[in-house]
Amino acid sequence: MSGNRPEHPEISVLMAVRDGDAFLPETLASLQAQTERNFEMIVVDDGSRDGTPQILHAAAAHDARIRVLRNDAGIGVTESLNRGLAACRAPLVARADADDLHHPERLAAELAFMRATPDVNVVSCAFGRINASGQPLAKTTSLVTGSEMIRFEMLLSNCLLHPGVMFRADAVRAAGGYDPAFPNAQDSELWARMRMTSRMENLPQELVRYRVHPRSVTRRRGSEGERISLKVPARELSAYLDVNFTPESVRPMVRLYQGHEALVFEDVIAGERDLRSLLQVARRRESPAIVSYLRQRTANALLRQAEFSGSTSLARARHYTAASLSWQMRRFVLVRLASMYLGKRRTTA
Repeated sequence: MSGNRPEHPEISVLMAVRDGDAFLPETLASLQAQTERNFEMIVVDDGSRDGTPQILHAAAAHDARIRVLRNDAGIGVTESLNRGLAACRAPLVARADADDLHHPERLAAELAFMRATPDVNVVSCAFGRINASGQPLAKTTSLVTGSEMIRFEMLLSNCLLHPGVMFRADAVRAAGGYDPAFPNAQDSELWARMRMTSRMENLPQELVRYRVHPRSVTRRRGSEGERISLKVPARELSAYLDVNFTPESVRPMVRLYQGHEALVFEDVIAGERDLRSLLQVARRRESPAIVSYLRQRTANALLRQAEFSGSTSLARARHYTAASLSWQMRRFVLVRLASMYLGKRRTTA
């Protein structure tokens, strides 16, 4: 056997999989090769009809650390994760999906961080994207760091890579676990629910290679899946701004801020308007660093829209560029005024 079942595991690796035989062997191998050896692996097979059950049976036969739970019929990722979480014995739970690859030091690095920072309940990491063949698609994606920055970012964007997360099992169980009402975006819903009561952090190291392929859950979520995911920022921003957002009404602001796609002109205008409302409230509640981050992030998002529209409408590209400058110019003017004021103070001193 390649691993003995630990009596007192420090980490439970939690995975839910359905019809994942294409990438599962490679993923399991990357987890079994971890330098940190004191872990168990709880894998919930959500009614797979491909070769997944056979792969898991063979893996568990050769590695006693692997325990497989089988759902006779598919109950979905969220319910499967809750079933697996209930079976985890360790105080720390490391999430993993069935199609990604994990750096050999991933568990060791996150374990060391959680030991050193007992007040942090959730940690994730930077990651790189790979295609179905395992070839790199982009440079390392670094996520925001600092618990206060993450707390604010969670209003608009999930900034914790779910298959790179390690969390304290007691904290997540106390929060109620994953919400069954969210068949997708169950992670962002959970972190948003915990953001005001739990410290969260991101490690700068690239510890996961996130696989992008047509069968991934994100690619297959569709319009209803997007509507469900938008329930999270709608709920959080409604409370933060004291405005009644719906998934539909919050979509322009979230899409603009995240900057993944070209938006129609009306959505850019609506999104910027709502982001300005967020800025007004943030200036009263948040640190200067967070306000500055919001300004720069929005300015960059508007420049992104200018890039998208540059080949089709020069007028709109100019409009978005001017809007971007307006988000940056106020900060520039404040810096200049402060500099002038300090200069006068030094002159008269």
